[in-house]
Amino acid sequence: MNTLEPVPPAPTDPVFQQEGKLFVTTGTSLPTNVCVCCGAPTFKIVNKALRNPFNPMTWFGGQPREELGFCKKHTENYQIALALTFSLLAVGLILLGIGLYMLSIGEIVVGLLLVLVCGIFRARVPVWSPNSNAEPMEIRGVGNCFLEQFPNH
Repeated sequence: MNTLEPVPPAPTDPVFQQEGKLFVTTGTSLPTNVCVCCGAPTFKIVNKALRNPFNPMTWFGGQPREELGFCKKHTENYQIALALTFSLLAVGLILLGIGLYMLSIGEIVVGLLLVLVCGIFRARVPVWSPNSNAEPMEIRGVGNCFLEQFPNH
């Protein structure tokens, strides 16, 4: 006789942890009084798009945003990533434009590579989501001190 095992009910908490990962249902806010990466007091609150650094299709498109608190160290890391992103994007687009104007394949390739690398910097910040379309959405890069605030399912 085949019996199906009952499926456990989905967690009812809007924010919960499971196996060391944080899950958030759509429209739920995370606490911003402590750093999402290390649990230190918040230095700055950032409205961050949750991109996947391993999926180029999420690097520049509209992604779900979440307000996150960062300590001083992680705020500086975030600002450096933003500066590198837009610097490489600007230089890449300038080289791409010059390469197209002069019909120089080398400059076109270097310009395209710089634009690609800037996408990696844009996506690779401390907190990201492997699949922002899933419900509840998984958020990676969250520190254990921050994670301990939420129930385990």
